[in-house]
Amino acid sequence: MRKIAIVTCALACCFPQALASAQSCKADVSREDRITNEQVEIWTQVLSSTSFAASFMSTSELTITATVGRYGTLNAVGLQIQKKEESATNAAFESALRGAQGNPFYFGFKNGPPLSFVVSEVGNNAKVKQELFGAKGVTTVILSAVVSDSDMASMRDALTSKQIDAVRIVLAGNDGIEKNVDEKNGRMLMEKFSCFFQTLEAKGIALSIAKPKSQVDQSASVSESGLPQPLPGQYSAPGGSRLVLFPGGQFTKFLGGGQGHGQYAVNGDNLTLTMTSTGFSQHFKIQGGKLLDVNTQQVWARTGDAPATPPAASAAAPTVPAKLPEIATPPPPMNAAPPTIAVGQTKEQVTAAIGQPVKAAKIGAKEILYYKDMKVTLLNGKVSDVE
Repeated sequence: MRKIAIVTCALACCFPQALASAQSCKADVSREDRITNEQVEIWTQVLSSTSFAASFMSTSELTITATVGRYGTLNAVGLQIQKKEESATNAAFESALRGAQGNPFYFGFKNGPPLSFVVSEVGNNAKVKQELFGAKGVTTVILSAVVSDSDMASMRDALTSKQIDAVRIVLAGNDGIEKNVDEKNGRMLMEKFSCFFQTLEAKGIALSIAKPKSQVDQSASVSESGLPQPLPGQYSAPGGSRLVLFPGGQFTKFLGGGQGHGQYAVNGDNLTLTMTSTGFSQHFKIQGGKLLDVNTQQVWARTGDAPATPPAASAAAPTVPAKLPEIATPPPPMNAAPPTIAVGQTKEQVTAAIGQPVKAAKIGAKEILYYKDMKVTLLNGKVSDVE
């Protein structure tokens, strides 16, 4: 499986502010992969970043950049999250900001339902960078979602005619980031997606929407290899995950302690599962009595027949557009007295009360701790002045 997240980080991250001409539709990054000899083309667009003025008022800066690219024969939509901290100490703490496979991210539109993507490849990196005024910690998270040709085709209208005005990202540990996208950046991303589709068409690469067959056709169809399509049934994957394909075109997938429901369709030897709750599609190749996950290369083996009908709740579940899940509101703080800094306290008592300083200076027996809204002076290890 191609490491798209790594390629995206190695190429697109080097040009986070790249602006391709909407008229020429040239990719921001275009090169031949040295290992696979396949052509790689990536379009990038900054969605949200800390303003120049705001950077003076904060100890951290956050930039979110969107990417869309063609990696040989694969399409991928991705996000880069880069966070800079004023000190290496803070950066080490903030490196807990991490992406995770299987988590979603969402594009919200000014007019229309959102689109959801499921992360298939991740890159996480944290380092300390020495700059003119001291060390800065830089945390970078790369999220890539591999998208099939048919899914890209089905999303074309939304991505090229509707302006993205928000992005929501679910990271490891269900940490969430949500940012508004201003009109200029939303419009430019729309142009980048238009360039992506136009460039593929100019090269003779047609992205078409798969047309599902009727259930009668599905049970009688034959793959190009001459193998009969497997009948609806129960399938299992290494690790204990289970999939049930019901005769009526519905499925239930059991993963971990949860389950999901949706519709499936067969086109030749291609099987597509579409989740009812998110609209996300998963693609398989039918190989006799086995199913091969196109993205993960995981093999699901048939273990038995399926019930004639799915559970009543999932059979009646309507297909709805993906909705942005609500991020839980943190509980209100308890009524506790504010921390107090007093003359005579030790440095340990100060940091225990108000945390580590943004920066510190020490000259002989005198040490100054700088915080965002105060300055604490210590003499011989004890507080002598607070400003």
